[in-house]
Amino acid sequence: MCGRTEGYLVFGLPPPESVQHPPAVRAIKLTGLRVPKYAILGQSVQLECPYEMEGDELYSVRWYKDGNEFYRFVPRDKPEMQVFPQRGVSVNVHNSSNNHVTLETVKLSSSGKYLCEVSAEAPDFQTVSQHGEMQVVVLPDEDPIITGGKARYQINDYVRVNCTSGRARPAAQLAWYINSELVDPTLVRRYPTIVSFPDQLETSILGLEFRVKQKHFRRGDMKLKCLATIHNVYWKSNEESVESDKPQKAPILESRKSGLSSTVTRADRVHVEGSTHASHCVTRAFNDQNIRSFRFSEVEMCVGLTLTQLQIPPHVLVNSNVSLECIFDMDGAALYAVKWYKDGNEFYRFTPANRPQTQSFLLPGVSVDLQMSGKNALLLNNVSLDTSGQYTCEVSAEAPTFLTVSATEDMHVIGKMY
Repeated sequence: MCGRTEGYLVFGLPPPESVQHPPAVRAIKLTGLRVPKYAILGQSVQLECPYEMEGDELYSVRWYKDGNEFYRFVPRDKPEMQVFPQRGVSVNVHNSSNNHVTLETVKLSSSGKYLCEVSAEAPDFQTVSQHGEMQVVVLPDEDPIITGGKARYQINDYVRVNCTSGRARPAAQLAWYINSELVDPTLVRRYPTIVSFPDQLETSILGLEFRVKQKHFRRGDMKLKCLATIHNVYWKSNEESVESDKPQKAPILESRKSGLSSTVTRADRVHVEGSTHASHCVTRAFNDQNIRSFRFSEVEMCVGLTLTQLQIPPHVLVNSNVSLECIFDMDGAALYAVKWYKDGNEFYRFTPANRPQTQSFLLPGVSVDLQMSGKNALLLNNVSLDTSGQYTCEVSAEAPTFLTVSATEDMHVIGKMY
């Protein structure tokens, strides 16, 4: 049944004016909080809080640092802006508004969590907020410095250089490059960060150690570069160029007995301060004639053993792991053993002919990681104050010569690095 009533067709439905429509949905929306992740000490920083009211009327915008309010914008108040004292926060009111706030001359204490809160007017008083972390960075007081390098290197020479970045916070991250290629991590030597007081700024040092090969020279030149970075706000490098120093040809050695000649070639040894060398002349046969020893310009045909460098850090932090290195050149001799002593007591031995090759001996304050130790280096785990002492590396050749060389250095374990 249907009928017409006051101009409406009636099908058992209520007239339009009696239909209940849902209220319009209104919501404040933050469109993108901008708090810089890193800020540089002494510079000004702008924090941004853009929003859309979606039909609502703005009641207030408030900013908090670590939960404490430091800035408020209320459009109906006079003045519209209010600043509340907070440690590390200095607001430039003339360069702040409802959408942003400017912090002047940020300090280390300006680091923290910053929150923006936007509220609508009555009757809803709807509130939305977002936060972001900011860290204030102290840039290094000087660019990275490369030390320990030489102007020229020969093939098989050892390069041992350090890169030091100036005091900063946080400490700069360092990286080494050889001819613009990032070096293998096994070639770098990491040192503890040095913390200065009372400002607690940090100095970072990274070593580079490798044996020179022909591939390292490009047109007779090798470039060593150290790069220092702090997040995305600091990027500095220092590069040194070194030349190839070609070794002179070996002299012709003549026997005074036979007059026969033979060209003798020997790898150029790297002699550094504190290195030790031992040699033994051996019998050589030329056309079935024995020549026991002969000289020409003070050069002998000998089997030699040279300890080229002992790497023991003078100071290490307690509870850290420490690598001790003993670099040597057998120069034709066969290796018998490498032995390590602390204060005259043997605690580690590497013997290539034995199985296993590595062996440790109990000694107070010394804990050797055998899995990370070998011929040229050993790792001490979790050093204590008792680990301090005098360390000696002793290298011996096989029979019949049993040549032996050694070097000694002191190492001190300290509780803190100042």
